[in-house]
Amino acid sequence: MAENRIDRELWTERYRPQTLDDILLPARIKKRFEKGLDTNILLVGSAGIGKTTLAKILAKDFTYKIINASLDNGIESVRNQICNFASTAGLKNHYKCLVLDECDNLSQAAQSSLRGAIETFAKVARFIFTCNYPEKLLDPIKSRFEIIDLNFTEEEEIEQTKLCMKRIIEICKLENIHIDADSVRALIKLYFPDMRTIVKTLQALSRVTNNITVDLIQKQSLNSEDAELYKFIVEHSHPVDIYKYIKPKYANKERECYAALSTEFIDWLIANNKGDKIGQVAVIVSKYMYESEKAIDKLIPLLACVFELSRLFK
Repeated sequence: MAENRIDRELWTERYRPQTLDDILLPARIKKRFEKGLDTNILLVGSAGIGKTTLAKILAKDFTYKIINASLDNGIESVRNQICNFASTAGLKNHYKCLVLDECDNLSQAAQSSLRGAIETFAKVARFIFTCNYPEKLLDPIKSRFEIIDLNFTEEEEIEQTKLCMKRIIEICKLENIHIDADSVRALIKLYFPDMRTIVKTLQALSRVTNNITVDLIQKQSLNSEDAELYKFIVEHSHPVDIYKYIKPKYANKERECYAALSTEFIDWLIANNKGDKIGQVAVIVSKYMYESEKAIDKLIPLLACVFELSRLFK
């Protein structure tokens, strides 16, 4: 029984870094926190880059609580959880720490309601907020935090790529999986810097083989949740259906959706005898990716993108 439980364990948790030294982030981030958490911080970065992992590492020196705003974003619920947690005595009267993960899912009303709570408990609690899109946050919220951008610079990306490749090889050795250099590079090309997706892909492939190849990685990328998205796009065009499908899956994960709609989508279209549309697909996706960078609510251009794509296949 114990062995079965281990087999079912998510590798993203099994191999989640537990210390600042282990986490795959640039030296500037590690140096900033080598003395621990000393103020409220807002961790900004792309999906899977390590925001939640870093928040957990920094919070473990305190009595702490984690709230996932993508799952629990009601105004009263979030505010009450924060107030109830922060108002009780901490261990030896030390600071408590509250982590609000994916805080850019909160409505403006919910954000406004938190301003007072952050001020009220400033002397007893530290706050760590994480988000993909800081532009969705109100300025009065951001002004109460030190903003830490985890996204890599061009110089950092070279070093972080090497460290990511090393981590992939380490995990495969621990799991008795053979993986060659080309396959490691394929994972990097598809998913870097999203380490979470890389580890999830390794676990998914390990269930069917202990010899990972480039072909298997590419098939996995096409047979994953992305393929469900592709099939939906070519089979549905009603705006309400698109909204009901896209919002729960990709709200606050718009970049992930655009990534899925890049070359992998074109490969899928060719494999499914729809290659005559790839020129139009490329034009549409590139247009909305560009517009998304300027949008405050990034879900709107994504919905428009998917709706326009779906019309190609009516």
